[in-house]
Amino acid sequence: MNKTFSETYFNWSELDLATFIQAIKDTLLMTIVSMIFVLIFGLLLGLALYYLGKSKKKSAKVAYSLVSIISNIFRSTPFIILIILLIPFTKLLVGSFIGPEAAIPGLVLSAVPFYARLVEMAFREVDQGVLEASEAMGASNWQIIRKILIPESKPALISGLTVTAITMIGFTAMAGAIGAGGLGGLAYQDGFQRSRWTVTLVATVLILLLVFFVQALGDSAVLRSDKRLPQSAQKKRSKVKKIVWGVATLAVIGLAVWGSLSHSSSKSNEQATNSKDEVTLKVGASPTPHAEILEHIKPILKKKGINLEVVKFDDYILPNKALAGKEIDANYFQHIPYFKKQVKENNYAFTNMGSIHLEPMALYSQKIKDVKELKDGATIVTSNSESDWGRILTMLSDAGLITVKKGTNLETATFDDIEKNPKHLKFQHAIDASLLATAYQNNEGDLVAINANFAVGIGLVPKKDSVLIESDNSPYANIIAARTEDKNSKAIKELVKVLHSQEVQTWITKQFKGVVIPVNE
Repeated sequence: MNKTFSETYFNWSELDLATFIQAIKDTLLMTIVSMIFVLIFGLLLGLALYYLGKSKKKSAKVAYSLVSIISNIFRSTPFIILIILLIPFTKLLVGSFIGPEAAIPGLVLSAVPFYARLVEMAFREVDQGVLEASEAMGASNWQIIRKILIPESKPALISGLTVTAITMIGFTAMAGAIGAGGLGGLAYQDGFQRSRWTVTLVATVLILLLVFFVQALGDSAVLRSDKRLPQSAQKKRSKVKKIVWGVATLAVIGLAVWGSLSHSSSKSNEQATNSKDEVTLKVGASPTPHAEILEHIKPILKKKGINLEVVKFDDYILPNKALAGKEIDANYFQHIPYFKKQVKENNYAFTNMGSIHLEPMALYSQKIKDVKELKDGATIVTSNSESDWGRILTMLSDAGLITVKKGTNLETATFDDIEKNPKHLKFQHAIDASLLATAYQNNEGDLVAINANFAVGIGLVPKKDSVLIESDNSPYANIIAARTEDKNSKAIKELVKVLHSQEVQTWITKQFKGVVIPVNE
């Protein structure tokens, strides 16, 4: 059943106050701490560029070119790529590559060169006559910087800092997609991936409000620092100042009330359950259904002395890296063939602690209702996850649409293993699995292969709405994985035991309406 506009975007029951407060805190932490470093190092680098650029010495010109090249590399590298490249450095510096603190090194390195260029341009705009007169009077470089360069360029410096801060907020949203948390991570993980559009909308609005506040604060500071403005501008400055501080006051009061409500609730829960003998178990998981299932069993594990902490991941690479790096104690997001492939390719010392559930993959279409209607040259859209290709080839083979080469192991098969393709089917397999549901909604391709968790997110029921669906004896069960050294961990064994319990398996069946099938192996 299609939802109305109001049901889609204004379903307030999707919102969790404590989750939003934590996301706001994470975003503010990333932004404020990063901007402190950006201000310090950006000014220093900008000064270096300014003085090296104006020097006539050959060595200074060479140094300027080198600094410029390094700055441009960090400034031009897409942030999402930069933060991934910095994972080893971040791990060494911060001790972890997940969480808001881990995003700070990437944020700083991406923003410092950007702000430094703005600082350099601001200094170049200072009246050269004033600088030359100061030098002629015997002023030192430090005196010129402190009493002329910075004071005279203050409006431009503040304006540049404002622009950088707004850019930084946008970067924190991207960092959220790889485990940094914040409003961006909330919008993507709890919103988009679970088709909870109200969460995405509210998180986006909060990001926009934060941007507007920073912009207003920056504009007010620029007006305050610019002594060249006429009287009319001074009045405008006073008005902007009142608006800014009015918004700030309302925001602080709102957050304080919101925080107190959340804190009192969480505090009472902690007092009721905390114990000296309690063990913390950190498990990485995909937002849905894995994290939802883990959240459901938290109270059960609490009674057994286990404090379950769920770390959400949006991709299929970082959860295993986090497990290998001892960032988490176990993970719950992958099926068996993918687990085997990752262990083999990366030499992970992991152990399969038990299969928990199966998410049947299916092929959907808005163009046909029966596979017999598939035309010659039809396009099939799949994800870029190689470990899922065998599932798709198996379904197509069972339907008589293709044949694979003799002796091929379907669990590890790729599209190169197709021997006969009588309908000349075309395969597009370049997008992330989380975008397949969107591809279906946009009517991309003739058939779209969608994992069950993403299909149910847009209201599809695999057994009812699919054109082809894999059989119930599929080997692609989702598992709990742990480091081999921890295979005898009582906490992890208890986690698997609870997930295999009849109570939890019945809840999974009802909660996901048969789309997620419990497995007890």
